[in-house]
Amino acid sequence: MSETHTETVKEHAPASADSHPHGAAHGPASPGTDAGPGAGGLSLPERIYVVEVVRGLAITLGHLFRNLLFPGRFRTIQWPELPRPLPQRFRAKHRLNKWEDGHTKCTACMCCATACPAGCITIVAGEFSKPLVKVDAGVTKIIEKYPTLYDIDLLKCVYCGFCVEACPCDAIKMDTGKFPRAGYSREDFLWQNRFKDGLPTLERNAAEA
Repeated sequence: MSETHTETVKEHAPASADSHPHGAAHGPASPGTDAGPGAGGLSLPERIYVVEVVRGLAITLGHLFRNLLFPGRFRTIQWPELPRPLPQRFRAKHRLNKWEDGHTKCTACMCCATACPAGCITIVAGEFSKPLVKVDAGVTKIIEKYPTLYDIDLLKCVYCGFCVEACPCDAIKMDTGKFPRAGYSREDFLWQNRFKDGLPTLERNAAEA
């Protein structure tokens, strides 16, 4: 019983490399053997790369001449000469609303600075020498405070629009359609506003687009 089982196992055992008529059946090819393109090797034109370089140049030149003959194929936007149209709800650089007489609508309530997740808004509050009385949508408002300083660091700003939503006076907007481009220092991205008795005395635009 055991002898019969041993003979059966020997019949199904894989042949060794020595017993194979051509040596190792699956061993690596010798260095002088050309595997051929069908076996994953490179043909002679592919080895010298000349044919492939010429084919690549032909594709590049083909696109070049087609673009010159048919400019409508261009996918490139000629920016900044032809700026890309922005979506209607695009959140751009900030601006402060004013009353008809030029006074700022901001009351320095700090709601925007509190709601800002990036902490990029700096406000210093001041008081009017005489309270400002305004009528807005049929409602009479007595305004006692205004910002003497209103700065936004655009390098910290994430343009989330929380400041616009948090403002109870509709004093800040992000509908200018502009966004920062480039600057040479951090100060170039600091949007600065100064007020005296509610009237603007300084507005320094940051990295104007």
